[in-house]
Amino acid sequence: MVEACFERLDSLAGRGKYEKPLLSNRNSREELDKLKRDFVITVVDKVAGNFAFTCKKFYFLRLAEELGLNNNIPGNETYTGVAELEAEVCDKIK
Repeated sequence: MVEACFERLDSLAGRGKYEKPLLSNRNSREELDKLKRDFVITVVDKVAGNFAFTCKKFYFLRLAEELGLNNNIPGNETYTGVAELEAEVCDKIK
């Protein structure tokens, strides 16, 4: 039974011609690395294939604002600082 499955898979594999993934191409990979140096790439609206390219400086400024890091006392209504160690917080979550 198992041998028959492998024989069938081998016969099907020989029929199809599959292109290599685009990012296996060295030039494509280098261009993506250049983009990642200057931009933050994020998924948009949980939809497959929709990505946003955002300037790193703008992204981190907005993130700091969202987290309240630029306030006199860091934090906001959603995110607040705690005096506990990271391990203590993780233990509580567990």
